[in-house]
Amino acid sequence: MLSRRRTTSTNGGSTMIKNFEQLPLVLTVSQVAQALNLGRDTTYDLVRSGHIRSVRVGHQYRVPKAALMEYLAA
Repeated sequence: MLSRRRTTSTNGGSTMIKNFEQLPLVLTVSQVAQALNLGRDTTYDLVRSGHIRSVRVGHQYRVPKAALMEYLAA
């Protein structure tokens, strides 16, 4: 089973989220990128392709925390 607890690491100046339980219920793509320690463009690709479930709010994507957890569990 995937551990929801992460250690802090630095990659290109961004810090990974330490504890997924503390994330908001709905995240921006930038927040998802930070949580996964990925680049923003890569994260947008995952969202647009449907690998990470999201909802559109106007022209912006929002990712439910549950969708992020589903992606990590897959």
